[in-house]
Amino acid sequence: MSGFGYNVLGFGTVAGVAASTELTYFLVGGGGGGGGTGNNLTRAGGGGGGGVRSSSSAFEFTSGTEYSITIGAGGSGFTFGSAAVGGTTESDIDSIGVQGGGGGGEHNNNSVASVNAPNSGAGGGGGGGRGARASTRGTGGDFGNDGGTGTGGAFSGGIADGLTGNSKAGGGGGASQFDNYAGGDGGAGVTTTITGSSETFGGGGAGGMASNTLSEGTAGAGGGGAGGKSGAGTAGTANTGGGAGGRGQSSGLGANGGSGVFIISTEATAAATTGSPTVTQSGTFNIYRFTGSGSITF
Repeated sequence: MSGFGYNVLGFGTVAGVAASTELTYFLVGGGGGGGGTGNNLTRAGGGGGGGVRSSSSAFEFTSGTEYSITIGAGGSGFTFGSAAVGGTTESDIDSIGVQGGGGGGEHNNNSVASVNAPNSGAGGGGGGGRGARASTRGTGGDFGNDGGTGTGGAFSGGIADGLTGNSKAGGGGGASQFDNYAGGDGGAGVTTTITGSSETFGGGGAGGMASNTLSEGTAGAGGGGAGGKSGAGTAGTANTGGGAGGRGQSSGLGANGGSGVFIISTEATAAATTGSPTVTQSGTFNIYRFTGSGSITF
């Protein structure tokens, strides 16, 4: 891209651009897929929430420049050997991007498919049973928290930090202890008021359970999915970056994570957009919400 950092002055109403040349943004990666297993006493881990990032200062856009936006898909659930990491959400605006959440762990497995996934958002939760462990957040950026562990340790996902330039999304929920079978709760996501109202994104998926007498994990606030009780967990909510809940009490596939989102707030009016963003107003600000890939030109 070219034109970053220019402070365009004095162009009045050229191409429909307002006097302000600044915008702020909030972006969320796709959530991780939920865990599953071939074991009929499943208590699989939930997927991690997608990475979350907001602008630390207003970005000065260049009139007439088209800025592309790519929205990450949610990760697919466990497919007998693979629990996918969610997709990347990125933009030419400020040359930024965040990764998707880690996939949830399989029951009775010493690893999860996305352990230490490079540049991932929040880590996925560990599955229950022998040697289970959580995946950790990626090392390429401070975008998420570790997932909750499986047997022993902390069973719920990591709780998000406050909203900063490199915010943390919720970790996936771990399955609970071997002699308990209840599912761990998903970690909470990150709350923003960029749209003029309070919304939460990037919640972790909860762990599944393996007994009808106990409970599945509770979804992490911000689009995370609940853990499964006698089947797959709940999918992460679309366009929140929520991780999917882990499977409970039966063998089979995992649920999918929620896709990402990119939100722009500015007093300017776009000259053109692609990808059909939703446009709302909050006071003097125009809010552009991209739930699919596209572009914006001011």
